[in-house]
Amino acid sequence: ALHHTFAASHAMSRAACCSARSLIRMGCSSAFACQISRWEASASKPAALLALIDLANTKLDRGDAAGSLVGFRDVLARLEIAEVNQKHASSQLSSVRAGCLFAMAKGHVALAEHGAAEGRLREALALVEGQWGASSPRVLAPCVELARVTALQGRSEEARVFMERARGLPNLKAQQVEKLGELQRELKL
Repeated sequence: ALHHTFAASHAMSRAACCSARSLIRMGCSSAFACQISRWEASASKPAALLALIDLANTKLDRGDAAGSLVGFRDVLARLEIAEVNQKHASSQLSSVRAGCLFAMAKGHVALAEHGAAEGRLREALALVEGQWGASSPRVLAPCVELARVTALQGRSEEARVFMERARGLPNLKAQQVEKLGELQRELKL
């Protein structure tokens, strides 16, 4: 069992997406190689990807922004594979990608990488708009964070446009409108 644990760790660190045949060539048993291959395949399912995003968010919450970005990049790499292999789940995977990009932007902000954060947020916003529409309540968070990030870069006019867009969304709750007003004052927009 210890040999299999070491072999799994070694195999996964050397080639995370190996085929079963490659694992057998590395000295793993065929049954073990199939088990690892099944694990790798399931690691690209939406629920598993969400768990990996949660893990990266935990690193971010604990102050390890650089470590969280490594985790988010891993999720994005797995999403690339999943989007090719799981056409039937494209809508779910698009939502997972948008959530990952949004969370990843927070890691970039924590490292004062505002340009990178902006790029991730713009990509997340485009995905949300494409899937849910430009007036969906789901565009609120990316718009608010884009307002914050562009303001941090000294681009007040652009930040104001994102803030106005967020404030103009239909069906905002009173508490959301209040929070948007507070943020607008904080950012001096």
